[in-house]
Amino acid sequence: MKNIINDLKKLNNNPTEKMKKEFEKKYGVTFEDERI
Repeated sequence: MKNIINDLKKLNNNPTEKMKKEFEKKYGVTFEDERI
């Protein structure tokens, strides 16, 4: 569970499309909201 928090913190700084895609694939979620 700690990993997902660290990954979200990384994404929060300045997510690239590649990072978002990797996160989505890894955790099975999608970024519908652009504010994430």
